Amino acid sequence: AVLAPGAFWVVASNAAAFRSRYGFEPSGEYTGQLDNGGERLALAAASGDTVIDVRYNDKSPWPVEADSTGQSLVPASLAGAGDPSRPEYWKASARVHGSPGGDDAASGIDAGTPIAPAAFTLSQNFPNPFNPGTLIRFTLPKAGFVRMRVTDVLGRQAALLAAGHYAAGPHSVRWDASGLSAGVYLCVLEFGDEVRARRMLLVK
Repeated sequence: AVLAPGAFWVVASNAAAFRSRYGFEPSGEYTGQLDNGGERLALAAASGDTVIDVRYNDKSPWPVEADSTGQSLVPASLAGAGDPSRPEYWKASARVHGSPGGDDAASGIDAGTPIAPAAFTLSQNFPNPFNPGTLIRFTLPKAGFVRMRVTDVLGRQAALLAAGHYAAGPHSVRWDASGLSAGVYLCVLEFGDEVRARRMLLVK
């Protein structure tokens, strides 16, 4: 995955249940084991360098709310200073179930003030290459009319995925390319006077 500055990558063990609770698609489904406490998580860069390596817990001195009142573990500060493997780096989320896909109020964000993304972005579809379904995510800095279409390499429209008014914030659209030939397609997203595009590879 390629993450823009300030972007989030959300994985869930059950995408349908996650979508029902939070109202948007996770970036992907995780098939491994994630217990409430004691699991080790590591994030590596494409170069192989470790970005973060932490074995979290839900027992004191870690925030115990993660195993009692339903909160999630979130960074104590948006600055991200400190060692994520230490319990003092973390605190309980401001709300039950946390705030996946966004900064949490407990980390220093005013819970009463929605935080809009700083830019209009179209993320690379995931998975890519894909067969036959893929997830396309985008963010809007403000509410407005959005049009998302898929074209082939000759510019002919293969699918219209979105055409309507969307609120500010993150959104996702799932595309099922069943019935189309394998090949390169272009996802084109229009928002006001701005246009973003991503190449997608359908394999069969």
